[in-house]
Amino acid sequence: MEETKIRIWEQLAYSITKPSKYLEMSGIRTGKSVKFIIVLMLLVTMMLNIIPTAATIIGFGGWKRLFTNMPSISVQNETLSTESKIDLGLGVIHFYIDNDADTVSYSELQDETYYILIGKNTVRYVFVDGDNGVVLASGRVSELIPNGFSNQTLIDMIPVIYLIIFLGCIFCFLAYFVKYAFLSIVYSILVTPVNRAYNLGLSYGRIFMICFYAQTLGILLVNINTALGTIIPSFIMSIIGIFITMRYISIGVMSHIKDKGNDGLM
Repeated sequence: MEETKIRIWEQLAYSITKPSKYLEMSGIRTGKSVKFIIVLMLLVTMMLNIIPTAATIIGFGGWKRLFTNMPSISVQNETLSTESKIDLGLGVIHFYIDNDADTVSYSELQDETYYILIGKNTVRYVFVDGDNGVVLASGRVSELIPNGFSNQTLIDMIPVIYLIIFLGCIFCFLAYFVKYAFLSIVYSILVTPVNRAYNLGLSYGRIFMICFYAQTLGILLVNINTALGTIIPSFIMSIIGIFITMRYISIGVMSHIKDKGNDGLM
């Protein structure tokens, strides 16, 4: 398999079905490796953010229709008020508004979800995990939402909302890259002693890419499960993903050991 003939879709296919090809793929030009990582992260971003967000917007008939028909919301005298509670899911983020409480509690909200919680006087950005919640940012309504705010203000802000969604998707893309790059570094630390013990002569960059390729199937399975509503518990899927990754790394490195005529095992 010549380097110049390895296309992106071939890297994806071999990453999932032929871990014995990892060594050959890890030797391609850096630009092609970067393109592979970008495409894989885009797939994850589409599954978890872009497609769910687009489906949600289409589902409620567009922002203008939503803001026109939703319960009336207003801010007067630095205090927020609504006709009723509002729970709007948008991809992985929920907007939850309840003016019956000064600060909205997250103890009974959906697990493993990001919430923007807006109470009568407080706005908080929270990640909910079971009965616990991590407050990522917070502020007063008077500091973040101006007096005179209403449904019409939301309609006027539609272009800004799309910009925020776009920037949010970019942020998620970068977050996924950092997450899986970090995991590749961790796996690389485990492979490096084997590389030295068997004198395989693999550079750190090639080891990193072998580990990234090995994560592909696990990444797709874990995130497809999440996109479908967590059919299998996340913890179990994560364990499955780690097992698959370690097995694929083993096959990928073992094939090189055999090529060099070594009889050792990982």
